[in-house]
Amino acid sequence: RRIVVAPTSRPVVPQIPGLADIPYFTAETVVHNSRKLSHLLVLGNGPVALELAQAHRRLGSDVTLVDPGPLLPGFDPELVEVALRRLREEGVTLLERGSVIAIRPRSQGDGVLVRTGERDEQALDV
Repeated sequence: RRIVVAPTSRPVVPQIPGLADIPYFTAETVVHNSRKLSHLLVLGNGPVALELAQAHRRLGSDVTLVDPGPLLPGFDPELVEVALRRLREEGVTLLERGSVIAIRPRSQGDGVLVRTGERDEQALDV
Protein backbone atom coordinates (compact mmCIF):
# COMPACT_ATOMS: atom_id res chain seq x y z
CA ARG A 1 0.00 0.00 0.00
CA ARG A 2 2.98 2.31 0.33
CA ILE A 3 6.02 3.08 -1.77
CA VAL A 4 9.33 4.36 -0.46
CA VAL A 5 11.71 6.09 -2.82
CA ALA A 6 15.16 6.27 -1.25
CA PRO A 7 17.61 7.77 -3.73
CA THR A 8 21.19 7.44 -2.59
CA SER A 9 23.07 9.67 -4.98
CA ARG A 10 22.93 12.58 -7.38
CA PRO A 11 23.72 12.44 -11.09
CA VAL A 12 27.32 13.17 -11.99
CA VAL A 13 27.78 15.52 -14.93
CA PRO A 14 30.75 14.20 -16.90
CA GLN A 15 33.54 16.44 -18.16
CA ILE A 16 32.94 16.16 -21.91
CA PRO A 17 34.22 18.81 -24.32
CA GLY A 18 31.22 20.78 -25.57
CA LEU A 19 28.70 19.59 -22.97
CA ALA A 20 28.60 22.98 -21.25
CA ASP A 21 27.62 24.57 -24.59
CA ILE A 22 24.34 22.67 -24.98
CA PRO A 23 21.25 22.10 -22.87
CA TYR A 24 21.29 18.61 -21.38
CA PHE A 25 19.24 16.48 -19.03
CA THR A 26 20.17 14.56 -15.91
CA ALA A 27 18.15 11.70 -14.46
CA GLU A 28 16.50 14.28 -12.21
CA THR A 29 15.64 16.85 -14.90
CA VAL A 30 14.58 14.64 -17.83
CA VAL A 31 11.25 13.90 -16.13
CA HIS A 32 10.31 17.59 -16.52
CA ASN A 33 10.70 17.47 -20.31
CA SER A 34 7.33 17.86 -22.01
CA ARG A 35 8.24 17.24 -25.65
CA LYS A 36 9.09 14.08 -27.54
CA LEU A 37 12.80 13.67 -28.11
CA SER A 38 13.74 12.43 -31.55
CA HIS A 39 16.99 10.80 -30.38
CA LEU A 40 18.11 10.59 -26.76
CA LEU A 41 21.66 9.69 -25.79
CA VAL A 42 21.90 8.17 -22.31
CA LEU A 43 25.28 7.98 -20.57
CA GLY A 44 25.69 5.43 -17.81
CA ASN A 45 25.81 1.77 -16.90
CA GLY A 46 23.53 1.47 -13.88
CA PRO A 47 19.86 0.71 -13.37
CA VAL A 48 18.75 4.34 -13.76
CA ALA A 49 20.45 4.64 -17.16
CA LEU A 50 18.75 1.47 -18.41
CA GLU A 51 15.41 2.60 -16.99
CA LEU A 52 15.63 5.98 -18.75
CA ALA A 53 16.69 4.33 -22.01
CA GLN A 54 13.82 1.85 -21.96
CA ALA A 55 11.20 4.39 -20.90
CA HIS A 56 12.10 6.87 -23.64
CA ARG A 57 12.26 4.15 -26.27
CA ARG A 58 8.76 3.06 -25.24
CA LEU A 59 7.67 6.69 -25.56
CA GLY A 60 8.79 6.64 -29.19
CA SER A 61 12.26 8.19 -29.10
CA ASP A 62 15.31 6.66 -30.73
CA VAL A 63 17.67 5.88 -27.85
CA THR A 64 21.39 5.19 -27.75
CA LEU A 65 22.90 4.07 -24.44
CA VAL A 66 26.63 4.65 -24.05
CA ASP A 67 28.13 2.91 -21.06
CA PRO A 68 31.67 3.46 -19.79
CA GLY A 69 32.11 -0.02 -18.35
CA PRO A 70 30.18 -3.20 -17.91
CA LEU A 71 26.44 -2.63 -17.79
CA LEU A 72 24.82 -3.26 -14.42
CA PRO A 73 28.05 -4.01 -12.54
CA GLY A 74 27.53 -6.13 -9.46
CA PHE A 75 24.40 -7.83 -10.79
CA ASP A 76 24.09 -11.47 -11.86
CA PRO A 77 25.63 -11.65 -15.37
CA GLU A 78 22.97 -14.05 -16.65
CA LEU A 79 20.17 -11.71 -15.57
CA VAL A 80 22.03 -8.71 -17.01
CA GLU A 81 22.18 -10.48 -20.36
CA VAL A 82 18.41 -11.05 -20.26
CA ALA A 83 17.82 -7.34 -19.54
CA LEU A 84 20.21 -6.23 -22.30
CA ARG A 85 18.65 -8.60 -24.82
CA ARG A 86 15.23 -7.14 -24.00
CA LEU A 87 16.51 -3.57 -24.45
CA ARG A 88 17.98 -4.47 -27.83
CA GLU A 89 14.71 -6.17 -28.88
CA GLU A 90 12.85 -2.98 -27.97
CA GLY A 91 15.17 -0.96 -30.20
CA VAL A 92 17.65 0.61 -27.78
CA THR A 93 21.11 0.88 -29.33
CA LEU A 94 23.75 -0.19 -26.82
CA LEU A 95 27.32 1.06 -27.22
CA GLU A 96 29.06 -0.98 -24.56
CA ARG A 97 32.35 0.18 -23.08
CA GLY A 98 32.01 3.42 -24.98
CA SER A 99 32.77 7.02 -24.21
CA VAL A 100 31.58 10.35 -25.52
CA ILE A 101 34.65 12.27 -26.58
CA ALA A 102 33.08 15.46 -27.95
CA ILE A 103 29.78 17.27 -28.38
CA ARG A 104 29.10 19.92 -30.99
CA PRO A 105 25.94 22.03 -31.16
CA ARG A 106 24.21 22.01 -34.55
CA SER A 107 21.29 23.92 -36.01
CA GLN A 108 18.99 20.96 -35.34
CA GLY A 109 20.10 18.80 -32.46
CA ASP A 110 23.60 18.07 -31.29
CA GLY A 111 26.47 16.14 -32.80
CA VAL A 112 28.09 13.62 -30.50
CA LEU A 113 31.31 11.74 -31.20
CA VAL A 114 31.40 8.36 -29.46
CA ARG A 115 34.39 6.04 -29.19
CA THR A 116 33.95 2.31 -28.69
CA GLY A 117 36.98 0.10 -28.55
CA GLU A 118 40.42 1.53 -29.16
CA ARG A 119 39.83 3.14 -32.53
CA ASP A 120 36.19 2.84 -33.47
CA GLU A 121 34.46 6.22 -33.55
CA GLN A 122 31.01 7.15 -34.74
CA ALA A 123 29.12 10.41 -34.98
CA LEU A 124 25.54 10.59 -33.72
CA ASP A 125 22.88 13.25 -34.12
CA VAL A 126 20.95 13.52 -30.86
